[in-house]
Amino acid sequence: MSETVQVEGVGATLLQTDQSDVNQIVQEKEIKGLPLNGRDFFSLLLLSNGVQDTSNDQGGATTNVTFSINGMRPESNSVTLDGVEMSSIRESDVDMRPNLDAVSEFKVLTSAFSAEYGHTAGGVISIQTKRGSNEFHGSLFEFLRNDSLNAANFFRNPVNPGKAPLKQNQFGFTLGGPIRKNKPFGFLDYQGYRLRRINEGFARVPEAAFRDGDFSSLLSEGIGIYDPDSPDGASQFQDLSRATAGNPQGLNIVPRSHFNSFGHYLLNAVALPNLPDGYPLGNYFVRQQRRVNQDEAGLRVDHSFSTRDNLFARYRWSDSLLNDADSLARPADGPSPGIGGGYGDEARGIPQGGAHRDRNNNLVVSEVHVFSPRLVNEARFGFHRYRLDVVAHAFRQNLAEKFGLKGVNSEELFSGLPAIYLNAYNNIGTDDFKPLYFRETSIQLL
Repeated sequence: MSETVQVEGVGATLLQTDQSDVNQIVQEKEIKGLPLNGRDFFSLLLLSNGVQDTSNDQGGATTNVTFSINGMRPESNSVTLDGVEMSSIRESDVDMRPNLDAVSEFKVLTSAFSAEYGHTAGGVISIQTKRGSNEFHGSLFEFLRNDSLNAANFFRNPVNPGKAPLKQNQFGFTLGGPIRKNKPFGFLDYQGYRLRRINEGFARVPEAAFRDGDFSSLLSEGIGIYDPDSPDGASQFQDLSRATAGNPQGLNIVPRSHFNSFGHYLLNAVALPNLPDGYPLGNYFVRQQRRVNQDEAGLRVDHSFSTRDNLFARYRWSDSLLNDADSLARPADGPSPGIGGGYGDEARGIPQGGAHRDRNNNLVVSEVHVFSPRLVNEARFGFHRYRLDVVAHAFRQNLAEKFGLKGVNSEELFSGLPAIYLNAYNNIGTDDFKPLYFRETSIQLL
């Protein structure tokens, strides 16, 4: 009895001597084996050298994935799905996030890639989808996150320290197999996402007395409020009708006859403080409703006409709707159903209110013909359509005109509230980039 141990070197396969690009390939084993929050395989991009997530740097203008490679701007990147572009021209943000179970592998090229990738100075993400086979295979999944399973937030509401509601469901299926024995083969997948949650954070809103023109609390600090319409601009505001024992002359109280109608409306559309005076993080604890509905599906068909001709066609569709309540809106007793504010994006606390509607279509048809053992040609047609609508809740309500600020709501694009920036308080009004509409259609012949 004898035993033979044979050792073979595999070093030659670790170095691609025929290619100069720097890349990393993430295969199906890694995609399935590594934990991914939200089943988003784009999180694996961060495992590659030089890749940085910039999705939270877009100021709320998009809900898609953006990233920087080797310090380049997101617009410098290219993301392809089965060889055709699937990112927007605007910022190269990733418009589609295919079902994790429908991705066979993806490749991250960070530098020195060949001319076939073209038009990009940053990096290239090349994603390949699965194809059907001669046997039926499929999967069915449902992932649940619920506030009952979560720990309480350390920075929770100091007045009502209960856990914020959270209901998140992610579900879908895949099915692949022969449409007819041996050929052709099909692969179908679908993924849905539903989120109902409360965003929490701290803000600072105008105090109730200030909204009513009463700044008498500032007298103890030696601060006076003066009438700019007085002859010398040095007459201190005074309202004897609202004088008190502590302020018998009614100083620093603006008479209601001096109120600007729009300013008065705007201040009173904002929620009142709900935290104790002097609380270090602010005087208002925000509980903002967020609703997200996302659906995405894909169908791929592969057919081999002969040993010389192979064809595949793949179509993907996605539709996403994100709706954030206006974070500083006063409840139903306020004069306006909604008002913006907050911090601009969720990375800094509370996102601005409004609706984001994102719709995408992506199609590829590829035919490979073998002329000879030395000559192979692939002809590929690609189509990608990207549509993004971002609007505030005050859009088309003409609230500025309605409550006294003339000349702002001059047309539909300006039919919301203006952005108002207040010293020492959170912004109110709307975002300065809404409404935002993008329509992009790209056609590729390769």
